[in-house]
Amino acid sequence: MLFRSFRARQAHEIGHEYVWQPFADARARRDARKLRELELICDVIALRTLERLGRQPERLQTAIEKTSWYNRERLGVASNEGDYPSLKERKRLLKQMSLLEK
Repeated sequence: MLFRSFRARQAHEIGHEYVWQPFADARARRDARKLRELELICDVIALRTLERLGRQPERLQTAIEKTSWYNRERLGVASNEGDYPSLKERKRLLKQMSLLEK
């Protein structure tokens, strides 16, 4: 199960390759709104990647939940937490994208 979440997390991180320059620009400008938007784009890329690989796309939600838990429980509240969409927002997006596929 851990490996499945790892694949989903990697699919998200690969999404950053598609938005690298806008991400770097937003980080340089400290544009939290744009950074959150780009994180959601990476979630969508990951979701579609998992679907096309024949993997369970709901693993992405599990990976996001685990990462969120780890960051809060082990690291405390990060100073850049505002640069990331809320867990609720990410779950809503994943649900909406999954519904579009049906």
